[in-house]
Amino acid sequence: MANRRRWMGGLSAWLALLAVAGPGAAQPPRAPTPLAFPVRAEGGPALPATPTIPYGLLSPGAREKVRRVVEGPSLSAHGPAEAFACQPALYRWLLDHPREGGFLWRLVGAKVTDVEDRGAGRYGYRDAQGSDVQWETVLDTSEMRIWLAEGKAKPGALVPAVHGRVVVVLLYREGKDARGRSILRHQAHLFVRTDSRALALVARMLGGTAPRIAENCMAQLEMFFGALAWYLDQDSARAERMFQRIGLQVPPGTVRPL
Repeated sequence: MANRRRWMGGLSAWLALLAVAGPGAAQPPRAPTPLAFPVRAEGGPALPATPTIPYGLLSPGAREKVRRVVEGPSLSAHGPAEAFACQPALYRWLLDHPREGGFLWRLVGAKVTDVEDRGAGRYGYRDAQGSDVQWETVLDTSEMRIWLAEGKAKPGALVPAVHGRVVVVLLYREGKDARGRSILRHQAHLFVRTDSRALALVARMLGGTAPRIAENCMAQLEMFFGALAWYLDQDSARAERMFQRIGLQVPPGTVRPL
C-alpha cells in the first residue's frame, strides 16, 4: 500500500502500533526538508546492540508493566542505528516536547497528527474510529528514554481495534566527529504486547507483515526527533524564526549562537 511509504509525524502515530499502523500517517514534507538529513556521521561512542532495561530505576507502578512487555512481547523490532550532527540539548528538548515538535514539523510542510497533552507528563491520541492511546515517559536518563503506552488503536473502519501495551526504548549517546562537531547516535527499540493473532490480522489487512511495519515505524520515530534536531542545527537564524512562529523562544543552549 502506498501509505506504508509515508512517514508518521508525531508520537501519536507510533503509539498506534498497538494496531501495527498509525492513523497519524502523514504525507512527506515538501523540499527542502529534514527528510534528507545525513545519518552517516563518524565518531562518538557506539550504541549497544540491545537495550538493557534498568528496572530498578522505574517506579513500582511502571516496573512490572514494562517488564511484562519487554520480556514477553507479541512483537519486537528496532529502527536503524543513526548518527548525525546536532546540538544534544535540542534533541533532548524535542524528546520532552512532542507537541511542539509536531508544530515545528508543520512549518516545513509535514501534515502532523495532533497530540493531546493530558497533564502530569502524559500525552494521548484519539480519533473518530475509536482509537484512544496514552503514553508517558517512565525513564529518562542521559542515554536512555523509555515510553510506556496503553490503550486501543483502530486504524480504519473495517479494521478491528487492538488493545495492548507498547514500550519504546530509545538509546542515544553524544559524541564528537573528526571536526569536533557535536554528534548524536540513536536507535529506537519497540516491544508490543497484545493479541498476536489480532496483530497479524491487522498487519495483513494493511498490506504488510507486522515486523516490517514495526521496523518502518521505528525508523520514522527516529526521524521525527533526529531529522528535526539536525535541521534546526543547520541554521540558527532559521531555527529562531521557526520557534517564534509557534510562539516560543529558542530554548537556551539548544542551537549554535547566531
